[in-house]
Amino acid sequence: DTKGPEVRVGTIEGEGMAVSPGQKIILTGENIVGNAERLPIIPGSVLSCVEPGMMVRFDDGYVAFRVVSCSPAGVGVEIGQYP
Repeated sequence: DTKGPEVRVGTIEGEGMAVSPGQKIILTGENIVGNAERLPIIPGSVLSCVEPGMMVRFDDGYVAFRVVSCSPAGVGVEIGQYP
């Protein structure tokens, strides 16, 4: 069993952030303070590996995102409860 890359969410506003199924967020490799609209991902280079339709999971798989778009501005994802 091999371990994947260490991917982390960067700094976000406040003490945390609640997310809800159906919510859309942009994942970015930019060095920003994240909010409910844009989340910084470290390392940002991993964002070039995703494509629309792919699933991205965080928090040991408890939070799932479906990639809906990819652009130079970032990766658009929709939060869901996916299998």
